[in-house]
Amino acid sequence: KVHEFVGGFDDWLRQGGNLKLLGMTESVATGSKGDDKTDPTQATDKSVATKLQQGQNDGIVSAKKKLSYKLQRELDTIPAKLEALELELTQLQQQTSDPEFYLQPAEQTELALQRMLDVERLLEELLERWAELEDE
Repeated sequence: KVHEFVGGFDDWLRQGGNLKLLGMTESVATGSKGDDKTDPTQATDKSVATKLQQGQNDGIVSAKKKLSYKLQRELDTIPAKLEALELELTQLQQQTSDPEFYLQPAEQTELALQRMLDVERLLEELLERWAELEDE
């Protein structure tokens, strides 16, 4: 009976794949030494099995660790938040570039200028968080 597995060899092993099915003995899979009369193909199988068990890929980049549900949701919401903050920043910049903006009472101009600084800070923090989540 043939079973099909989605993914590659490492996925197959994680899903319960057995190295015996590939013709490797348990001693080869665990890397234990048998008798001294080993043929070159078994030595290769030993090194492959040992590397697979140790998780070494000889230069192959391993897949990224999957984000938790909560972190993935956070990552998915970041682009919309960035867009909203950029839109607000553009509106504030247009508002402050209007010559009549500074004819308003000082409290109103200070609030708008402070909000613009806050939005810029929030944008920077959000971009840093996005990069942080992408690297995980």
